[in-house]
Amino acid sequence: MDIQSGGMAYTGSEKCAVALTSVTLIGSVAAVGAAFFGYQSGTVFTPTLMIKELGTPPAMVRNVTRVFALFMASGMLLAGWFSDRHGRKPAAIIQT
Repeated sequence: MDIQSGGMAYTGSEKCAVALTSVTLIGSVAAVGAAFFGYQSGTVFTPTLMIKELGTPPAMVRNVTRVFALFMASGMLLAGWFSDRHGRKPAAIIQT
């Protein structure tokens, strides 16, 4: 059974390449979505909770948000370097 796309039939190793490309695309979209959710939680949901539920002054909420963004940005840079130097498994263990 051939996979047909645009009038072209894929067979053998071409099927594998198409499947790998699809899996890579789906994995990339999922990873970016997870990163955005974490960022959104730290910069939108948490400050709103601090103001509404805890009665925190807005100036303090701004400072907390700044510190969160600073540590998140530096963590992204250091995580990439650490992963390149020590491998993805030790980096994943430390980052979780």
